[in-house]
Formats: sequence, structure tokens, C-alpha cells
Amino acid sequence: MKKFMAKLIVLLSILFLLFMAYSCTYVEFSSKDSKLAYDPNVKNYIVVGSFSITITEVSFIYRLLIINEPSKELEDILKEQIVKYKGEAIINLKLTYHITAIQMILSYITGGIFTPNSVTISGDVIRYK
Repeated sequence: MKKFMAKLIVLLSILFLLFMAYSCTYVEFSSKDSKLAYDPNVKNYIVVGSFSITITEVSFIYRLLIINEPSKELEDILKEQIVKYKGEAIINLKLTYHITAIQMILSYITGGIFTPNSVTISGDVIRYK
């Protein structure tokens, strides 16, 4: 019986670790109909590049004290990608807020005092014809 319980605990621990290793996405925003919401009359264009950037947000006490806010850097990141690919605009913009296994473990260990999460920004840079 002891061997069975030990095996069961090991199996459950492995399953728990596998579950924790999978990144849990919890919020996702995307541009409507693959166009930027503020420019519904998109001209003919070509896609000159795609990007995907992940930034970690660090906060304390269940986000009451936020050390860095990726949303404040969003405009700079988008401008940087447009310049990098020599484009004129961005379409298919997608923001995904998620927490990785390590971030979740850190949050649990500290009792929510230290609560990091990640933001992935992706999209396509275009140039008008």
C-alpha cells in the first residue's frame, strides 16, 4: 500500500508539473477584421514583416503596485517595428496577456505579493502600394 501511495504521489506531482509547465493564456486582444479599428478604409498594401515580442510585467500585492507597465511601452514598440521593417502601418495586432509556469509558482510561493505576468505583442507591418 505504501508503494502504491508513493507511486500515486509521484504520478500526481509529475502531472501537476506538466500542467504548470504549460503557459496559461488568460486574456487576448486582437484588431477587428485584421484591420486597425481607427482606419477602416485600408488601402492596398503588402506585408513587409511580422513580429512577436514578449515583455514581462512585474507587480506586487496583486497588481496594486506595478513596477513596469508594458502598455506604456506599446506605442514605442509599434513605432520601432514600423521603422525596422520600413513600413507604414501595422495590421493584425494581437496582445496576449499570459502567465508562465515559473511566474505562477513565484506568485504562489510569495502568496501573491510578487505577481509577474507576460504580454506578447504580435502583428504584421505593412507598406501601402
